[in-house]
Amino acid sequence: MAGDSADGWTLHFYDFRQRFVPVDDVVPGLGDVAAWAERNGARDGTPFFLDPWGRADALVNAYWRDPLVRGRATGTLRRYALSLKVWLDFLHALGVRWDQASRSELAAFKEWRLSAENNPQHVSASSFCVDRAAIRGFYSWAAEQHGIDNPVRARVIATSWMGGGQVVLESTPSGMRRADVKWLTPQAFRLWRKPGVARFHDGGRAAGRLAGSD
Repeated sequence: MAGDSADGWTLHFYDFRQRFVPVDDVVPGLGDVAAWAERNGARDGTPFFLDPWGRADALVNAYWRDPLVRGRATGTLRRYALSLKVWLDFLHALGVRWDQASRSELAAFKEWRLSAENNPQHVSASSFCVDRAAIRGFYSWAAEQHGIDNPVRARVIATSWMGGGQVVLESTPSGMRRADVKWLTPQAFRLWRKPGVARFHDGGRAAGRLAGSD
């Protein structure tokens, strides 16, 4: 596997053109490492993460082997994996586990990436939105598969008395709002507001019921 390591998490990418070192002395009975990796869904270019203590994180790595994820273009997978690594390293520096990250950590991450004085390598608003898309996709999967909260939330804003609305992602940088707006038809907006209909977090978990639903 080709590697990209730094303080914190370590990111590798599977490269089946290279010879895999046998690990039978560490994991007896595993056999051919390349064949085992392919059986588990890895392909050329599939990301592989090790946590700051050198351990493979089963959930983080399972995400990249999901058929809906691994089918993306190699360049997209690599860019999203690098974005997720930056996020995981940021959480590690804060002492927060990735499966306990909240909207507060995402807001702090946005500030650090875009404008914090203690970060000498700021990124553009569009680059941050790529980071957020990678984070959102990963946590949407984690929410659906394992019930983990998604720190990237969406909110609906009414736009007219006729009932239209728009969905806006939180933590959108200034000047990028149009790219992150999804318009709702009046019918869809009324359904979202309908008493007794549960609202959901962006990752698919119920966020409680609307006022007046009792």
